[in-house]
Amino acid sequence: MRCGGEPEPSRKRCAECAERDNEHVRQWYRKNWARGKEMQRLGSFRWRLKHTYGITLDEYEAMIVLQQGQCAICQQELPLEIDHDHATGAVRGLLCRPCNLSIGKFEEDPIRLQRAIDYLSRNNSV
Repeated sequence: MRCGGEPEPSRKRCAECAERDNEHVRQWYRKNWARGKEMQRLGSFRWRLKHTYGITLDEYEAMIVLQQGQCAICQQELPLEIDHDHATGAVRGLLCRPCNLSIGKFEEDPIRLQRAIDYLSRNNSV
């Protein structure tokens, strides 16, 4: 208690101090909203990397550098997603969404993927 006033029952501060503190917090958020949102986004991204994929932000950024910011399959510079083996959880690399979804549609089965490649090779009219 800073002002010497009596706090209301079940409160640690008097109403005047509480309002002053709340206004201070509101002003801070108004000035720092964008930075706060970026910190929140980055924090949740770091958490997801660690708890979903078992990698750090540094490891993720190293993968981007290693792949030159490109999808490991189509080599386009689209937003990249983390591709992982659903059976083991091991991270394989970074893929764009269409390539990542395509692997999923083939249930991550290399034999089915090879058959699709063979089919396209035999029936490609171009």
